[in-house]
Order: sequence, then C-alpha cells, then structure tokens
Amino acid sequence: MMEKERKEEKYSDSQPLSENRKSRSKIWKQYIIIIAVLLVLSAAAGMLVKLNTSDVTAVSGQVAVIYEGQQAASFDLDAVKAMNSVEIKKHIESGSGEDEDGVFTGTDLSSVIEAAGIELTGKEKDILIRTQDGFTASFEPEEVMADSCVLLVYEKDGRPLGSMEEGGNGPFRIIAADDAFGMRCAKYVTAIEVE
Repeated sequence: MMEKERKEEKYSDSQPLSENRKSRSKIWKQYIIIIAVLLVLSAAAGMLVKLNTSDVTAVSGQVAVIYEGQQAASFDLDAVKAMNSVEIKKHIESGSGEDEDGVFTGTDLSSVIEAAGIELTGKEKDILIRTQDGFTASFEPEEVMADSCVLLVYEKDGRPLGSMEEGGNGPFRIIAADDAFGMRCAKYVTAIEVE
C-alpha cells in the first residue's frame, strides 16, 4: 500500500514539473518575441534618423538651400537682409509655457528659395527646414508660396536673434504666420530643403 501511495505522489509531483517546463518555455518564447520587436523598432528608428538628416554640412551664420539633395546656394545674414524685408507681429504659443510675443523681421521663405535659383511650382513634395539642434519642420509648397505666410527671420523687435552659442534663437528662424502654435517656428535654422 505504501508503494502505491509513493507512485501516486511521484506522479502528482511530476505533473507540476511538466507544467512548469511548459510555462518556462512559453515565457522564453515571449522574451524572444519582445527582443525581435525591439530590434525591428531600433532598426526603424535608425532609418528615420538617417532620413531626417541632410548630407550638407551647416556653416555657422549661414543658411543653405538644398534642392534634389545638392546645395544650390548658401546665404549669410547680410545676403538675407538684402532681400525683400517683411515685418510681422506674432504671438507664438508654446507647449512648454514659454509663449513669445514680438515684431519679427525677415524675408519670405519663397524669396530665399528663388534667390538660390529654384522656381517653386507647387508640385514639390515638401519644403523642409533643418536646424542646428536637429529639429526638422515641414511646409507644403503652397504655404511657402503664399505672401508673408512663412518667413525666414533674423530680427525680433529690431534686434538680431543671436546664435545658439550666444544664447539666442538664430541667427535665422522660421515664423509661420498662420500657425497658432509655435511647433513649426523653428529656431537655429541652417538649411532649407526643397523636395
């Protein structure tokens, strides 16, 4: 009788062991799936970073205009100031709570692109704004072609914006006149890319 009880005990003890192995196997499969998903997401993030960067090297104090992947022109502050000047009074609402008001002076972004020898037709895919700190803003060609809608500015309230190194917001900045929020009012602009 004792032997029969021992066999039943062994049998009942081995049952949880088998279930335990199945449970561990299931957990390992889940870990492998999680690791595979993380690897795929990492690769996708790397591709997005690559797509979001330009091969053109930024020159301090200048803004480059890029067309079809090649630098078409580069303008310093004096060259941009020599273009048609526009002033706009703007309240920029920020998600960080650092709202900003001022009279901004600059030129239509379309004038800068045209000065680089590029004629906007409205058939372009996007106009990308790239900044010194890695930020990218995107505009539709129609927005850029509209008068005084998107400006490349260099002054606020009659004073130069100043560079990032000087604690400023420039020397160039984008002001989107029709945007209620400041998400596309990019600071530290280094490149305008026409796609």
